[in-house]
Amino acid sequence: MPQTAIEKTLPPKGKTVMDPDFRIDFIGIGAPKSGTTWLADCLRRHPQIFVPEQKELMYFNSHQNTYDIIKNYRYGKPLQWYHGFFKDAGSAQIKGEITPSYLEMESSAEGIYNYHPGIKLIVILRDPVEKAYSLYRFYRQKSYIKYPAFREAIEKAPFLLDNSRYYMHLKRYFDLFPRENILVLYYEDLKRDSKKFIKAVENFLGVQEFYPDNLGQRSNETTTVRIEWVNRMLKEIRARIHKNNLQCLLPLLKKTGVTPLAEYIRDTVNARKSGRATPLDPELQQHLRGYFKEEIENLEGLLETDLSRWK
Repeated sequence: MPQTAIEKTLPPKGKTVMDPDFRIDFIGIGAPKSGTTWLADCLRRHPQIFVPEQKELMYFNSHQNTYDIIKNYRYGKPLQWYHGFFKDAGSAQIKGEITPSYLEMESSAEGIYNYHPGIKLIVILRDPVEKAYSLYRFYRQKSYIKYPAFREAIEKAPFLLDNSRYYMHLKRYFDLFPRENILVLYYEDLKRDSKKFIKAVENFLGVQEFYPDNLGQRSNETTTVRIEWVNRMLKEIRARIHKNNLQCLLPLLKKTGVTPLAEYIRDTVNARKSGRATPLDPELQQHLRGYFKEEIENLEGLLETDLSRWK
């Protein structure tokens, strides 16, 4: 098969995953509901880049998530396990993964730094109020939270707002990594000009410009649930597996088709397009603007940029 123009310019062959000093080249660390699935889809299509088909490897997360205390079974696994996700990469491709929860998980920054102090990091930030509301709707779809009203949810599930405290989360990374190794992008820019957005990522990673055919497509859209108890049941089964340290069953469940079937039921059969989200109550929105005001001002100082559009 003839090589493409880009493939002919690939850099010399690098280390393979079997080399003890092999390290991946970049990680997308967040934020959730800010375009990370779309970015992974785009980068996966670039001939000079390898991103595993499985998104959210969560290798550096001590826990499954920030809203319960279930330990992450992937945490502490040998590097060979992690690097196994990159075994199909071409030796000349740059390699990376995207796990949006790395931004918020306290253990992740130090874990990534210990793994590779020179790694490149990509983060996409979104208006914190919009992001919190989008995350709430997403978790409602998955039945991760039960509160039918956003106001009640942020009172009883504070992680929904903590997730959008970008200064607190990003500072951990800026305290460890060189500033030039962290690319900070904004969801609003992605929506405005996706071609310019992906070009900035490609320039940061040092690869040639390549515009995939999915630039204008949406990824990981939030839906509404048809029958809530179905998703709650699937969530409870998953939680019991992790709480009882039965993660050894996961490969078997995946291989036999049980896991893909459960995900298909949750994400397709039991889901329907929700259309435009119900607008936030203006009073609640104003309250949340005030809640995030100091956080945004601190973030402006950290990033040396103007974020008045979020205030």
